[in-house]
Amino acid sequence: MLRHTEASIVPFRQAKLRVRGSVLGDGTLDVGPRWSGGVFLPTTFVVQAGGSCRIDGGFRLMTGSSVIVEPGADLRLASGFINNGARISCFTKITIGEGAHIGPDAVLMDGDSHAISPRSGPISAPIEIGDHVWIGARAMVLKGVKIGDGAVVAAASVVTKDVEPGTLVAGSPARYVRDVTWTA
Repeated sequence: MLRHTEASIVPFRQAKLRVRGSVLGDGTLDVGPRWSGGVFLPTTFVVQAGGSCRIDGGFRLMTGSSVIVEPGADLRLASGFINNGARISCFTKITIGEGAHIGPDAVLMDGDSHAISPRSGPISAPIEIGDHVWIGARAMVLKGVKIGDGAVVAAASVVTKDVEPGTLVAGSPARYVRDVTWTA
């Protein structure tokens, strides 16, 4: 177990850790556990110099997932998990609430990495994931999106606009389907 400031990081087999920024909070981050019967795949957790990650609960980066926090960016994790092959790329700020379930191969990206043209708008904007949110397999949540408490994002959806609390969205781009009641 590695200890960085107050938060604990627990690396599993094939975990790749590089923490040059700060990891704070009183929670625990498991990096690379596998589901029963699964195989261990390389799992990456990187906090670049000048970046920060705050862990306030028990959060798991399942085997094969990847989290990268860029310089000057801020990632906040309450509790929950990101599943096998999921990826978080934090350029500005990403906040994930209590009981978040993020499916296999899902992507959360708060930045474009580059502009298409000088007038194309901001290349990054914060993402906020509320409490008890379920993001399905291969879904993408893009910059500037807020997903409300208890919302569900269907598999393979591309979320480009805010999602109201207690709703199901699906499609590309994701659109309202119906109200839902879901808690972790």
